[in-house]
Amino acid sequence: MDPTVLDRLCAGDHVCGVYDDDEQRLGVVTGAISSGLRAGERVVVATAQPVDAFLDDLARRGVDVGVFGDRGQLEVTFSQSGYLRAGKIDHGEILSRWRTRTAEALDAGYTGLRAVGDLGMAPVAAVGPGRLRSCEAMVNRVFAALDLSVVCVYDQRTLRPEDLDHIICAHPATLEPWDDANWKPLLRMRHTSCPPGLRMIGEADFSNGEALAAVLAGLPEDVSPDGPLIVDLAELRFADAATGRLLIKAALTWPTGMRIVGCRRPVARLLKLLGGGWIPGVRVPGERPAAGAVPSGGPGGGPGGGPGVGPVTR
Repeated sequence: MDPTVLDRLCAGDHVCGVYDDDEQRLGVVTGAISSGLRAGERVVVATAQPVDAFLDDLARRGVDVGVFGDRGQLEVTFSQSGYLRAGKIDHGEILSRWRTRTAEALDAGYTGLRAVGDLGMAPVAAVGPGRLRSCEAMVNRVFAALDLSVVCVYDQRTLRPEDLDHIICAHPATLEPWDDANWKPLLRMRHTSCPPGLRMIGEADFSNGEALAAVLAGLPEDVSPDGPLIVDLAELRFADAATGRLLIKAALTWPTGMRIVGCRRPVARLLKLLGGGWIPGVRVPGERPAAGAVPSGGPGGGPGGGPGVGPVTR
């Protein structure tokens, strides 16, 4: 793996870095830290390794830990559970903490916050793989709104394959040892404010499905729209059937309704095949509506028979 690919991280990225030996682990961790420092971000690291030994490892790999530590740009703390305390997960506390830490970094003049979790088996032991997976998925809701990027590293030698698969799915992107210099985050999700909604970039499939499901489920609460939520798919290159079903479910259940903008031909065709052709904005370029087709909504124009959604100015 080329650690410089982590220079491509942007605000909102949440990456699962997988390794199977200590050299790979240090490569991912050092790459994430170095790229954040180069980008002018404050970098906070939680590690299960003793701090002095961890800093020595960074120094051997070229990170000037003294300079960056003294100026407050690099902060390394010893932790055996990160934000998981006494086997409990307090979602409200976790979301509040990330908002506060990001705001502090911006107020101090940094371009954003980079967080690196190097906790080994500790979180799994603290809460179990199922609850950890739920927490990893949930935090995408706040990451999608902040000037914050996060890299979580996991040792695939210590996890059952099925548990690792679920943890991976709770992250929008995964970095594995065999990834080459062409790597970039598979999916990016960002809240939008004008209009309120969500922007999706890249590819959405099984490997990031739990992350997307959490963001979609929380969107009405997280962006507080007055009207229909806007889902911008202009830069979504690929979506699998499960993603299509998640979007249709959101359109059916969001109280304010949903409109899709920028839907590419393959994604529009997928949504139509799955029965989502009624969602406002789902249109395959060049295709005429079928005779008798409902133009938007469901029966009656809107989801579940409610009023249709008018045009949206971006």
